[in-house]
Amino acid sequence: MNAIDNKRRLDLIKRYEMLVGREGIKSARRNHHSRRKLIQCGLTIHPGNDCAYSCIYCYIIDMGFKFQKPKPCELSPEQLALSLLYNQNFIPGRNGTYLAIGSIVEPFQPELKSLTISYIAELAKMGNPIQFSTKSHLTTAETETIGSSCDWVSPLITILTLDESKARILEPFAPVPRERLDTIRNLAQAGLKPFLFLRPILPGIVTIEEYTNLIKEAVNHGASGIILGSFRITKRIIDAMKRRKLDVFEIVKRARVIDDRQRAIPVSDIQKKIERQFSNMVKTCRRSCCASAYCANLEQCMHEFK
Repeated sequence: MNAIDNKRRLDLIKRYEMLVGREGIKSARRNHHSRRKLIQCGLTIHPGNDCAYSCIYCYIIDMGFKFQKPKPCELSPEQLALSLLYNQNFIPGRNGTYLAIGSIVEPFQPELKSLTISYIAELAKMGNPIQFSTKSHLTTAETETIGSSCDWVSPLITILTLDESKARILEPFAPVPRERLDTIRNLAQAGLKPFLFLRPILPGIVTIEEYTNLIKEAVNHGASGIILGSFRITKRIIDAMKRRKLDVFEIVKRARVIDDRQRAIPVSDIQKKIERQFSNMVKTCRRSCCASAYCANLEQCMHEFK
């Protein structure tokens, strides 16, 4: 962190400390956001813990969380901002740390929706690139509120298939695909640049033809691009898929090892097929931070766009 960034950080700390008071300072210091380490996509923001959507491919269970009603983060928006400023890994500003909301919890579940929207509004005051990933339905009013507070926010909307019966097996309690397409349209109409988030890619379960139809539909609803994600498995995930009678043969064939550790399976062949088919129609990328850079008009990571 250079001297200018550090001075701005210290000035912001003073401002927020005055806003939140002594107890707020204590809460901000002891919260995990004050010491979180950076990951590939930046610094993750957690509006809560646990998730009621219970997606069959999700690995939060293997990380000690539960498929249940989420518990909201105890920090106010101002306390969250202060907690981040206490974190030595965080640099405020547009050229600072990328922020990603939604890595271990669906941030727009009913119990978290208003808190997440208020977090986005407060974090936007520091100017950092901000991204969220969601499977939820966002109304026109909600997307307009988000867009008015942060017009550079990067929305990633996860949809894996248009087949609602298959989606219900994969994501038992998440909104159906057509509602998420509606979210893409609402975000685009609010002036934002939503990306279809194809993560995880599920070889043998979702076909290339299904991906093709899905991408065309997402683009028709206003998607600005596609993130072609990966797929991490554990033995628990494979066993859960087998119990739901999903065909895991192709996934198991690609896996080098299946045990209790999260391991990515190779899916680059599927990613390349989609890139070849759609790179002339819509922006495609394999890293979520590229979409964040694009929405924030930054050069970092944008070289990866096909």
